[in-house]
Amino acid sequence: MTLEQLVGLDPEGAATVDGAGSAIAVGELRRTAVDAGYLPMVLGGDDEKLNVGREKRLFSPAQCVALLERDGGCAMCGAPPSHCEAHHIEWWDRDGGRTDLAKGATRESTL
Repeated sequence: MTLEQLVGLDPEGAATVDGAGSAIAVGELRRTAVDAGYLPMVLGGDDEKLNVGREKRLFSPAQCVALLERDGGCAMCGAPPSHCEAHHIEWWDRDGGRTDLAKGATRESTL
């Protein structure tokens, strides 16, 4: 596989793995490498938009997973991921906050 395929710039193609009987999809090899700890988590590897600006108010499921992976739980108190939800650092309505990873954080749910 090429470097572009490895880092997700070119998601097409196949990769060969020593000892495997046949080629596998590049995306599958990237996910396997992340699971095995050879690569850092590749966020948005399935062409999911992780930075949407003001296009949408609520964080998508893919953004929530990325934020939880980055923050490891509540960014404020350390509560476990299962108790958290995504929040804007700058309020979306009052401050014009953006629905981007850099402008989001996980916080303990108030529900």
